[in-house]
Amino acid sequence: MGIKKRRALQMGRLVLEAQSGFQYMTPSYLAIYNQLQFIVQSRIKGAVTMITGQPGCGISTLLSHVVKYHSAHVLLLSGNIFVGETNIIDHICADFHLEGTKKAGAIPAYLPIFASATGRQTLVIDDLDIYIERECDLTEVFKFFQAVGKGEHAISVIFSTRNTRLIRNFHVHRLANWQAYDLADHLNLSDFNSVAIRVWELCNQQVNMKTPTPSNLEQTAVDCGMRLHLAQTALRICYVEHLLCSTGVILPERDKWTLKDYELELLQICYS
Repeated sequence: MGIKKRRALQMGRLVLEAQSGFQYMTPSYLAIYNQLQFIVQSRIKGAVTMITGQPGCGISTLLSHVVKYHSAHVLLLSGNIFVGETNIIDHICADFHLEGTKKAGAIPAYLPIFASATGRQTLVIDDLDIYIERECDLTEVFKFFQAVGKGEHAISVIFSTRNTRLIRNFHVHRLANWQAYDLADHLNLSDFNSVAIRVWELCNQQVNMKTPTPSNLEQTAVDCGMRLHLAQTALRICYVEHLLCSTGVILPERDKWTLKDYELELLQICYS
């Protein structure tokens, strides 16, 4: 028996507005996660790990898993740290309600002591600023990384960034215990197929249905430029289109819209 139009519109809203449950660890990312987990659990001092990748490829999801499952051992710094106005140590101290230091690049003695005493000895920085451009600011960041990397302080750092100069300098200045992961090197169609099936299952859970997965899920990943976030949005749109079309709702032509605009248009239809 088919569903009624009003019910289809209601279910479409549920799918498009759902927030929880759509973060998913791909099989390839799981290997990276295990490496990050080892750094945190083993309390390895001096490790500096950089995660890079295109927007929407799953960096924040990866780091959120580290923070969620190791919250007792991790100090999470706010994203988009702007180093241009104050030094990175001041930012770190401010985030954790510690008094900052006037000397740029110098880690205050009480920071590692605080970290060691609390057991939270890994600093996680999601999206270390994409706006760092001045050479003095980049130098300051690497002074901090080098101080940590020499193992003189009982802390480690895991950070993500899309700042091309920061990425380039990281490879130029890297020490033996610095490591980098570009998530673009750890994604394949098998991962996207796994994500697609997961997203479709979650959509079915949202509306308590068992709509079968379409046969062209991998093509969605390719169409979205292998970006996890965009692929998940596109898959949710596909699901809602299926719901609405099954009840005769007239949909706009998708090729006239960007993905985000089309998603908003569908949401407006679901509220009509």
